[in-house]
Amino acid sequence: MFKPYQRAYQVFFDENPQPMWIYDSETLQIYASNQMAKEVFGYSEKEFFNLPISKLASFDDDKHPERSFFLQFAHNLSSSTWQGNFFTKSGFMHLVNAQSYVLDSSSTAKVRVLMAQTVKQCASFGQGLKFQCANFAAIFESSIQIKYLFDVNYTILQANQKAFESARVVFEQSIELNHSILKYIRGEENRHGFIADFENARQGAKIQKEIHFQTIRGKELYYEICHLPIFDSNGKVAQVMLSMYDVTEKKHNELKMAQQIQDLQDFAFLTSHELRRPLANILGLTSIFNKKNLADDFNSLIINYLESTAQELDSVIHQMNQTLAEKNLLNEMAKEK
Repeated sequence: MFKPYQRAYQVFFDENPQPMWIYDSETLQIYASNQMAKEVFGYSEKEFFNLPISKLASFDDDKHPERSFFLQFAHNLSSSTWQGNFFTKSGFMHLVNAQSYVLDSSSTAKVRVLMAQTVKQCASFGQGLKFQCANFAAIFESSIQIKYLFDVNYTILQANQKAFESARVVFEQSIELNHSILKYIRGEENRHGFIADFENARQGAKIQKEIHFQTIRGKELYYEICHLPIFDSNGKVAQVMLSMYDVTEKKHNELKMAQQIQDLQDFAFLTSHELRRPLANILGLTSIFNKKNLADDFNSLIINYLESTAQELDSVIHQMNQTLAEKNLLNEMAKEK
């Protein structure tokens, strides 16, 4: 990967105490890795070669909320920095400060070097986040999402402030650490759904989905949730982290919008059929009106028909206005403007 005049940089790369990779900024394919990268992250040179750099950050999932930030960093054509989580082959999580820069300023910026300095190693949280990974604990605590950390037996090990604050809404009661989360989940359907997702996460699967449930008082709640397994040094799931993001307002707006679209479709049907009939009759009657001889007795008959058809048209328009008022479409369309 290095040219003859870059021999000094080759030594710097190979013997650097920090993990380093050379990768393609377009495809994100890893071309080379130094010895420290192999030792810390547990992949062989060949395994690294078959990975995109985003795999280390577990951001190869298109739906990952942090994916866009990492990709912006990895694709950046100038030197850039990023802080986030890198994962080893066995599941250890490292909070890293990553730097990416051009390998050779005399060539294109396609081939880049990435160096990751581990800030904290957060592989196992058995003693609690605040003791094992202070920086990650700060992220955990300050997140706008509801976050829980469980052991494999459903016991709540940690919960952030957002979780404690929202407990009275989600569970309609306060929660306590070192208690089973199942104690707080009400309703058999809700309980069975949670257990199924938790068991899949306990087997090592990452679960992302949207859930919907009603509180005892009948309030409908919608959440986007993620069960994330956390592995120990032996590659076994030691804990499960649950993230919950309240999308109730967003979902209600989506449902409201869907209903408005249906109402507009119904209104369009009414317009195209009920309104069209008397209008077509009026056009037909005017076409046979004797304009050359206004005194024609047949014209008086046509005028009578026009009068009754106009009354029918007025009735249809009144019905349409009533439909708009009942469905509140006029106010909603005015708000859109």
